[in-house]
Amino acid sequence: MDNFYNSVELAESLLKDKVHTVGTMRLKRGEGKDVHLAGTKQNKLARGQSVARDNGKVMTICWMDKKPVRALSTKHDGSMIEISRRKKGGHGEIEKVFKPVCICDYNQHMSGVDRMDQMISYYPCTRKSFKWWKKLLFYLLEISIHNAHVLYNLRGKKMSLYDFQLKIVRAFCKVDDVITSSSEDESPTPTLRSPVHDPSTRLYGGYKRHHIELIPDTEKVCKPQKRCRVCYRKGSRKDTRYLCKECNVPLCLGKCFENYHSKNEV
Repeated sequence: MDNFYNSVELAESLLKDKVHTVGTMRLKRGEGKDVHLAGTKQNKLARGQSVARDNGKVMTICWMDKKPVRALSTKHDGSMIEISRRKKGGHGEIEKVFKPVCICDYNQHMSGVDRMDQMISYYPCTRKSFKWWKKLLFYLLEISIHNAHVLYNLRGKKMSLYDFQLKIVRAFCKVDDVITSSSEDESPTPTLRSPVHDPSTRLYGGYKRHHIELIPDTEKVCKPQKRCRVCYRKGSRKDTRYLCKECNVPLCLGKCFENYHSKNEV
């Protein structure tokens, strides 16, 4: 059960209807004084230690991991089990730790809101802000992406959440799948006329894909020049002898070429 709703009183009420519960729990939800103070300055715990209390119906426990983790269960006792897990930042190293059985079972069988919170915590896009509506907006966006990922996998096309989010970002940036699968060395032959609108590929690939070259000579003009697109949008007409080979857009050397391929608005 999600810790937002979980409490000793609710667990006892459900137990009367023969419904067992297990899940994490917040502070001041009916836990005993020992469990409440465990992991605080009054009762510090070493990593892996735990304090559990049972009133005959509901067992509450506080287990110290990186920070105190509190849980309750109507089906488990306070017993611990040794598990192996990968060290964070340990380059694949395995460590053995003691973990409460109730928390192990909860992690294995949890679903719904708890599973969603776990998944969106891996690649969060929310940032600290004084404007509360921004955090709410990005949180709703994360929920929408997670729900879309679940529906996508139900269709039989399995994809990790990371790859799914990356595909959405590329779609927002107008990067076509055909371009991502093509070789970076492949590029269209520049034509004399530059495109009126910015190509969708201008922000993709960085300098590995975009190369600047001289505007080719024509039959009538030797060493031709064209109007730099970035300078023109700034309100100054400046001609250049160079263009991007990939985008076929005339650009000045230096800042204009850099800004055109790195900024959404130039």
